[in-house]
Amino acid sequence: MGILYSVEHLSCINYQKKAGSKIDIVNIEPDIAWEDTSKYNLLVFIVKGSIRYYLENNTSQTEPEWKSVLFLANTQVRIESDSGARLIIIRISGTSQLCDTYSLRKLLYSEKYNPKKAITSLDANEILKSYLILLDNFISDGIKCISFYEMKIKELFFILRAYYPKGDLLHFFYPLLSTDMSFS
Repeated sequence: MGILYSVEHLSCINYQKKAGSKIDIVNIEPDIAWEDTSKYNLLVFIVKGSIRYYLENNTSQTEPEWKSVLFLANTQVRIESDSGARLIIIRISGTSQLCDTYSLRKLLYSEKYNPKKAITSLDANEILKSYLILLDNFISDGIKCISFYEMKIKELFFILRAYYPKGDLLHFFYPLLSTDMSFS
């Protein structure tokens, strides 16, 4: 569709002009790797295609479309795709609030962590898919406002709080919440 008054948006001091912002769209071309060592925790949402990612220790994992993966800050990650992929990257610092009254850390006290149930990715349900499609449309249209990104990240965590079981969230975010440095 395209946004109205694009010149005003582009000249705004809150307009994110470069890659590496709080939210980015990344297109992975076949057989060309995307690499990052972010000072932020990365939530990677696969909205098209499938990916194979490698961590610092060269272990690889494959994830299909409509999955999300968490990478901790300062982790060197390399992502490839045999047929191409489209990712939405969300950078978060520290631990976040699922909503104004429920922090991620509360999951440690309300649920029991079971290492045998550890998950490396989270399936996108219909609500999360709708959110990601709309977010992709906004960014593709040129909406790259820092304030807007902060609202969308808050909305994302609210969606996770409202539409995902606490046990799934604990197991997905456990590396971020864990104080076990050998695990982290």
